[in-house]
Amino acid sequence: MYVVGAAAMIACGGPHRAVAQHASSSPVSTGPAPPAAAAPPAPAASPRAAVQSLLDAEMRLDHQHSYALLSAGGRAQYRDVADWTRRRTELPAVTQFRIEGDGAKPGSVVVLVQHRPSLDPFIGLSPARERQTWTGRREGGGWLLEPEPEVQAIWPSDSLAAPAALRWARAVQACDQTAARGVQAVDPPLGLEQVGQLALCGTPSSLGAGPTGSVAAGPASAALVAQYTTDALAWARAIPITGGPKPFSVVLAPVGDGWQVVGLAP
Repeated sequence: MYVVGAAAMIACGGPHRAVAQHASSSPVSTGPAPPAAAAPPAPAASPRAAVQSLLDAEMRLDHQHSYALLSAGGRAQYRDVADWTRRRTELPAVTQFRIEGDGAKPGSVVVLVQHRPSLDPFIGLSPARERQTWTGRREGGGWLLEPEPEVQAIWPSDSLAAPAALRWARAVQACDQTAARGVQAVDPPLGLEQVGQLALCGTPSSLGAGPTGSVAAGPASAALVAQYTTDALAWARAIPITGGPKPFSVVLAPVGDGWQVVGLAP
């Protein structure tokens, strides 16, 4: 059974908090506010219990609680709750998770974690699902966790990429902008200036899709890397489109359970 949390209902940056204004005759301090005291370490009874508690807290966006489950090494890496909070808000928010079992290393736990799938210029690609392996350490009479799990993103099948690219190209050929945008993750697609005018709209030719390939570093992928860093080279797929007035490739990203167009390449 999945655990479902508040992060499924609110954005990664945390809940909006209303600010109440009160009239007061008391003098207002202009000095810096004292830092919030970090919760002391709270070792769990087992690595699995530690992971359960940490991810429960992360779904509530309760970074102070999850910080209390970090090992001494984790606290040395992230010196306080604010530092840990900054790190966690750089990552996709946890919306659900399910502990799958023990990992290959002693004290490790494997978890299937779900996120709200998206492609964001600041966070990057948030996969719908990823497998995380957390490592526990015996400390303080119980178990605490290393702060950075091993992460393996779970992408949709590559076999779905070519049909998505062809749907987009045929929508452009039919001059149907609404249908084309329905297959896009960004509008307009990156790299459009490199390809130039596709001259597809209204053409009678029969379009086809070539084999699915990876995207290599170089001038053709410069716009993609500039927007999403070199991480994009690991998840992007390129599909050559044949039969049109000029050859080009459609670049797609794995968003949710399918593939969406993010760019074009010569």
